[in-house]
Amino acid sequence: MGQAAATHQEAPGDAARRRSSAWLASALGALPEASQAVSTAASEEQPEPAKMRQLSALGAPTESSVLEVLRSRYATEAIYTYGALRSLVVCNPFRPLPCLEDPSILPSYKVPLTDEELEGSLGSQAEEPHIWATCRDAWAFVRRTGRSVSFIIQGESGAGKTETAKHVMLFFSATSNSPVSTPSNSGRRRRRSSVSLNGGRLDSLASLGLEEGQKVGVQQIMMIANPITEALGNARTLRNDNSSRFGRFVKLFLNAVGEIECSEMSIYSLEKSRVVLQAPGERNFHVFYQLLAGVSEEERSKHKLRSKPSDYAMLRRGGVLEVEGVDDGEEWQRRVVPSLAAVGACEDTLSGMLDILSATLLCGEIEWAGEEAVCSSPAAFEDLAELLGVEARLLEVALSTKKRVMPRGSIVTSPLTPAQATELTQSIARSVYEALFSWAVGLVNETSRGSEGSTNFPFIGVLDIFGFEAFKHNSLEQLFINYCNERLHQFFIEAVFKREQEMCQEEGITLTLKFQDNAHILETIDSQDARRGLGIIALLEEQCNLQAGSNEAFTTACHRRFGKTLNKCYVEPKMASREHFEIIHSCCPVKYNTSSFREKNMDFMPSDVAQLLLRSKKDIVKQILAGMDLSSAEKPKKGYIAAGLLRSVNSLFTLLRSSEPRFVKCVKSNMEKKPMVMDEAVVVAQLHTLSIIESLQTERQGFTYKRLYSEFLFDFSSLCVAVHGCLPSGPSWDRQVAAAEGSSTVASQRMVFDILRAVGPASTGSGSSRRPSLLEGVLGGAEAALAGGGGSSPSRRPVLTASGGRSGSSI
Repeated sequence: MGQAAATHQEAPGDAARRRSSAWLASALGALPEASQAVSTAASEEQPEPAKMRQLSALGAPTESSVLEVLRSRYATEAIYTYGALRSLVVCNPFRPLPCLEDPSILPSYKVPLTDEELEGSLGSQAEEPHIWATCRDAWAFVRRTGRSVSFIIQGESGAGKTETAKHVMLFFSATSNSPVSTPSNSGRRRRRSSVSLNGGRLDSLASLGLEEGQKVGVQQIMMIANPITEALGNARTLRNDNSSRFGRFVKLFLNAVGEIECSEMSIYSLEKSRVVLQAPGERNFHVFYQLLAGVSEEERSKHKLRSKPSDYAMLRRGGVLEVEGVDDGEEWQRRVVPSLAAVGACEDTLSGMLDILSATLLCGEIEWAGEEAVCSSPAAFEDLAELLGVEARLLEVALSTKKRVMPRGSIVTSPLTPAQATELTQSIARSVYEALFSWAVGLVNETSRGSEGSTNFPFIGVLDIFGFEAFKHNSLEQLFINYCNERLHQFFIEAVFKREQEMCQEEGITLTLKFQDNAHILETIDSQDARRGLGIIALLEEQCNLQAGSNEAFTTACHRRFGKTLNKCYVEPKMASREHFEIIHSCCPVKYNTSSFREKNMDFMPSDVAQLLLRSKKDIVKQILAGMDLSSAEKPKKGYIAAGLLRSVNSLFTLLRSSEPRFVKCVKSNMEKKPMVMDEAVVVAQLHTLSIIESLQTERQGFTYKRLYSEFLFDFSSLCVAVHGCLPSGPSWDRQVAAAEGSSTVASQRMVFDILRAVGPASTGSGSSRRPSLLEGVLGGAEAALAGGGGSSPSRRPVLTASGGRSGSSI
């Protein structure tokens, strides 16, 4: 499939048979012949780096050996390589490649599943590495087990996570298109596998082959929605021109034939502070620049929009107004607007969205003066009130005063200073924009909702979440992002390393794997146990609940809680700083500035302002705010933003644990985003932060290759005859299964153990008293043993696949 046809030169069974002979020899004997067989097979089988498809095949996985394989493959445009423990490593090429752009590639992966795949006997790692091969393997798992599969896509900003997520969704979105999934229909039009925009980005509309105005089915909704979420949730950063500033988890519910019955998207932790403030060299969210460049003059006048981005304070603070090679106007007209229409946004809805976006920008143009805040920009304020559908007088009162409910129920109103009124106005911009984003995601989910009961189908999950961040200035947003990445690292440990160890224990194998655990880092951040000590987030929530709380008091509490203990990851600054602390993360140490932690954690829209906007004359404003958390910023019942993040992240990982994980490790090849250039130092650093080398070394501690008992019996069917006098099929085999209480797995396990005991190393001695070992016969006639016996197919390839921790199912 895919690239495999062009790169596979060896007969299908040859390499597998050599592996089987060498594996059996190494497993059974201390014989010199066995060691020699292993050495010979390994030297014959080790391909040159550019042709090595699995990093697990490396005898000694080190920085240099792993880098050599990735670099050699990257030079031949082979950006995919299989890593340890069923993971896929992807090196970002920063340009389109034939393996994704060729229209014939995707249909080759959409052919019906074979019987061997449905039985679990042919995993994706038997083929040339590709994201679509991994998708095909995931679909085979769903068909075989009825369980859901989740793709966990990891990597730092700019590594290609979002594009990889879109290629996963493209694979499953195309399942309902018969020309794609049936190669014999050569006379019918096939949809393109993908169509790239500038910089190698996938055009979600063109990739599905949809004509303008063509009705979109529920199968394509999530793919079509990508331009919407990218416009509202992505931005240009120092590391990436299209960086996702939010996390998302997409569920594609599949029926028995692989068609999407319905889909659902959940979002996590939008970086809403970017709306009002960007770091030097960065931009605000894409949508602001797109609409200013793409709307007509009539729309510009109707929605109070100014001529260019430099006319808005919120857009010029980063100092960058354009992205090289990107036409913002064309993005708006050809991608965003058609996508909105495809998910059900009518002209009135689009007009309402423009009002909200224009109002968000105008919040940055409102100025306040005097000792007690008075608006000094009346024209802009009148436009803002009109766009929000409220009276200007009432809005000015809500933004320039603060109401406080006293213990006996009386309400005291006090004026705000200009600085306080400015911060409140900016808070409105952040809250309204966040509400708009959530509403847009809700619109997508409403459109992609299927028939009743469709969510009972197994799903393919796609997790695309921000990568680890460490800047010169790190605030609460970076703590949230890095905490999520630590949780991902813990999940990888649980799903892979611990499962590997548990599987060995279930199989009766004594093995202790050594790996780095980050439980102490997570406990430092999220502990809610007062007896063992509260974590950083709980301490922050405490200060937010106190009327006299402050950032300094929060930092001091953190120093008191962790600074004098034996905590291995918390570092208190030497100069007793009240605005900083440092956490030694799994990737690297990060120094956090706490000067605005409390304000950012309490960034809610005040209830009196929210109530005013809910009485807006414009339906779109009321619709958007209807889904907001309108808790009072003074003391919300469920906690503040950090507490909400903990709840949503816990819910996410509960969901992930209920499904079978597929890890995709995205590697940023260079920091300058140069096409097909690999910076070795940059790549090596990510080999460690993504646990690529650690997982390979951990895998080498155990058993790199895992075989199902039934596969072993088919491959060595002559040994079944020699030991049991029967083949692993037919009437004699049926009696073996019956003796095992009808369990073919137990029967296979018993027969394999009997064979291993019978094969055993040869007796020591010489001459006629020396007992010959069946192992010697296997080594001498391994090819005949593998292909013979009548009960096995000569063309059947042994599959090197993890057992998934199923007791008694692998060897």
